[in-house]
Amino acid sequence: MNTIKQLLTIAGCMLVMASFRNTSDISYIASAKYPAVVDTVPKKPGDTVPKGNRPDSMPGSDTTAADTMSTASRYTDLSTGQPVDLYYDPKTRITYSLITNEPVDFYVEMNSGDTIYGRGRYVVNNYIVRSADSSYKLDEGKVKIDKKEIKIKDGNKKWKMDKSEMKIKDGNMKVKADSTDAKMKSDDMKKKMDDGRMKSKND
Repeated sequence: MNTIKQLLTIAGCMLVMASFRNTSDISYIASAKYPAVVDTVPKKPGDTVPKGNRPDSMPGSDTTAADTMSTASRYTDLSTGQPVDLYYDPKTRITYSLITNEPVDFYVEMNSGDTIYGRGRYVVNNYIVRSADSSYKLDEGKVKIDKKEIKIKDGNKKWKMDKSEMKIKDGNMKVKADSTDAKMKSDDMKKKMDDGRMKSKND
């Protein structure tokens, strides 16, 4: 029975981690069978991507112009409800409309249905509210963003992402993960993943 409980706990933590993922840095879940580049928004035309690191693996191509053309209705601007072409500036950490060059605060990624916060590209499903003027904003009671750090609190669940390090607390369960390893701890169980190896300890 304890083994089933532990597996359910791990599965639950992975679901929590997936729902709070940062779309600009989820390489810690990638393995050799997945593309090296995980990017929900194409770069501005003319920006380069290293050969062989493109998700579509087009041989010999090193620009994202083809991505821009093929994603015409891949995103929807949440404020207008209209399809939009986007690009992301990693220096300013802002997503822009390719046509207007104006920032896009929230957009929907049509393939997954996720709502993305354009300033940092965080998935913010269920963490936005509609204000009186019909614009959308982050729910300040649940979400705090400061420079490169995001914190989310929902009931007794807490989640924090700072650069590539993530921390989750859900009741007595604590999870800490970065790009190479992860630790999970509860009252009666400890799990550690280090470079793909899982170590367990039960109390």
